[in-house]
Amino acid sequence: CLEECTRIARMIQTLLFLARSDTAGDPLQRERTDVGRELAKVEAFYGAAAADAGVGLRISGKDGLCARLDRTLFQQAVGNLMSNAIAHTPVGGSVDIAARVDRDRLTVTVSDTGCGIAPEHLPHVFSRFYRVWDSRASGRPGTGLGLAIVRSITELHGGSAAIESRPGVGTTVTLTFPIVAPSEMTAR
Repeated sequence: CLEECTRIARMIQTLLFLARSDTAGDPLQRERTDVGRELAKVEAFYGAAAADAGVGLRISGKDGLCARLDRTLFQQAVGNLMSNAIAHTPVGGSVDIAARVDRDRLTVTVSDTGCGIAPEHLPHVFSRFYRVWDSRASGRPGTGLGLAIVRSITELHGGSAAIESRPGVGTTVTLTFPIVAPSEMTAR
């Protein structure tokens, strides 16, 4: 009962976040964020889960790579992708995270060698409550909100989220964020 209450409480918090992000202007707490350091924190947090699952984990990104981000929400978006990638990658597979800057955009990719997603599901995976697998039938927990949160976080930053996947090969999710907040660009 306690586990179920905790799960429901997390789902309610997630729904509240999504509802607020739909109606609020710019609720972000932007700060100059060292992206490499934040990715290292995510790696440290998910490293044990990856090791337990028998999945290799690699992070690549330049030291000193910085952007104006809401650090906590950035960690949550990347963490959601990491959690999904680890959960859907078989023993012996790998998850790679890479960050780079192209002109005025930060691009973060999370790639796995997991089971992949069929093409008919790809247009829907960022929708709220959409699940490729029925968690009760497959034994995979989830509410179908993780990728909706990822998309919401990137859009709040003025960025975007995209996904590519091939069944049996793996999945790559690409997040783009402006280096500088859109409101700061117009102030220049």
